Amino acid sequence: MFRLDHRICVVTGVGNPTGIGFGCAKQLGLAGGALIVTATTARIFDRVKELKALGIEKVEGYVINLCDREAVKGMVSEVKDRYGKIDVLINNAGNASLADRAKGDTHANLAEMDYKTWDAIIERNLTLTYNVTSEVLKVMREKQYGRIVFISSVTGPLVTHMGVSAYGAAKAGITALSKSIVYEEGKNNIISNCILPGWIATGVLTPDRLAAGSKNPLGRPGNPEEVGNLALYLASEENSYVAGQDIVIDGGNWIQEMK
Repeated sequence: MFRLDHRICVVTGVGNPTGIGFGCAKQLGLAGGALIVTATTARIFDRVKELKALGIEKVEGYVINLCDREAVKGMVSEVKDRYGKIDVLINNAGNASLADRAKGDTHANLAEMDYKTWDAIIERNLTLTYNVTSEVLKVMREKQYGRIVFISSVTGPLVTHMGVSAYGAAKAGITALSKSIVYEEGKNNIISNCILPGWIATGVLTPDRLAAGSKNPLGRPGNPEEVGNLALYLASEENSYVAGQDIVIDGGNWIQEMK
């Protein structure tokens, strides 16, 4: 069940060893998918080694800035030339870069946010996702098959907190993008869905946010492999009728009236 043998799977944003992208890549690879994984730095090659150590033989890494449209076109063209198709796309890349995080908090309320900050956040979340998806869609159309999974967030589509107006707007935009793809490409057997994670223990959460992740009915934050399991189902052939959905994975956190 939920096998991806003979499927070519592109997973973006896989550089963090405890991140959602790596969790998704791991579960898809263990299910037999051939992996093309990306990150902005050479640490992607460490992730490739770790995936291979798990017995996932078909995996290769790309160092790429997905905000660079020409670079994205080149990568997608290279994958198509090598494998003849792309069956699965997991759009995980986004949020702040390593360099941005090193500078400190990237949050800002809308009234205090300058144009440069707004543009950067929208570009590295929503526009970046468009760059990859638009190119991969062209390849999927040729084979009349595709499964696209967007990693969005509960922040934006459902909830918010201080300082995340641009991030939330980008993540809500991703959910709208996913629905449009289903409407436009469903006739081509291309199915798109969004995963909306809550607090997931990815290694970049601050201690207070990890603590917030324990205030749900299950009493703990999620882990990347749990998100990966959901992504695996949505990316599989068994998923033939779940389309255009926003699926929350947050341990029941969002259903609470008071916390």
